[in-house]
Amino acid sequence: MKKKSLAMVESGIMSVLVVVFMMMAIYVPVMGVAALFIVPIPIVILNVKYNIKYSVLSIIVSGVLLCMFNGVITGLANIGLYAFPAIALGQCIKYKKSSTVSFIALLIGNIVGNVSSALIYIYLAMNTTVYKLIDYIVKELKETLSIYSKLGLDPSSNLQYKQFLSVDANLILNIMPAILIIGGAIFALLNYNITREIFKKLKLKMNPLPNFTEWYTDTMFGGILIIIICIGIMTKQSGLRIGEYIFYSGSIIFQLIMFVIGLSVISYFLLNKIKMKKGFVILICVILSLSSLQSVIVVLGITDFIVDFRSKDANSIGSVLRRKLNINN
Repeated sequence: MKKKSLAMVESGIMSVLVVVFMMMAIYVPVMGVAALFIVPIPIVILNVKYNIKYSVLSIIVSGVLLCMFNGVITGLANIGLYAFPAIALGQCIKYKKSSTVSFIALLIGNIVGNVSSALIYIYLAMNTTVYKLIDYIVKELKETLSIYSKLGLDPSSNLQYKQFLSVDANLILNIMPAILIIGGAIFALLNYNITREIFKKLKLKMNPLPNFTEWYTDTMFGGILIIIICIGIMTKQSGLRIGEYIFYSGSIIFQLIMFVIGLSVISYFLLNKIKMKKGFVILICVILSLSSLQSVIVVLGITDFIVDFRSKDANSIGSVLRRKLNINN
């Protein structure tokens, strides 16, 4: 009975914390960004310490409070930003899932939360559609850039300016799935690490993510991604609109993953083979990321996916060949 009463009290406290963090995220410019990453954490703590029932209770109470302070539509939109990722991560930690599974669940939770929040706000609060909103923003940006011409400047010689003029709402929509996944992954990475640091302080157990030098592309995952891109190519050639979404988003995600894996390979060899200090390795990776060698890093990532330089994936082509030929890495 005491545990149940304590859980109820903590649920109320956590609900208030969620509301405070969310209000900071909305109204405080700089601190609000940091607050957005820690909004789900009180719900996660309730899930791990007790069970999902108290997490849902806290979500409902905090949601009601947000609707009272910010209006029903805005409040409902806010709930999606923390409810889905909090439940996803909390359940994974509760049932001792691996850090990779927990990260993927958190990523999916972030995407679902962001999409639901955006749709509620766009369709109910702004009374418009996603296409119309994107089209309006693109036109306004182009109109703003036209000011340079009115001032007597000629931006047409600028390559980025020419590329931007070719951007329209359809192109943005084509790459929107990739934007959501990439944005969700960045948010999930930061949220996961911040949650783990807080869990350390509270003496709660949470598995760490693999070290960056250990990151690799699983053969099955990479194969599925390649198949998805191929499906996108075929459906795109068939004239189906969905093919453009699949092809453009799949290609962007594949290239970005290979880029990250390429940096992971570079970091691994600099740290473990050359024995370079961690600070210098980070600096080199940042410089390479901003240089004209980005395509080379992508190729390195693709090569590692096939060859598996570090022997991380037992099912990779490189690992299988090494076993067949009895070659030690």
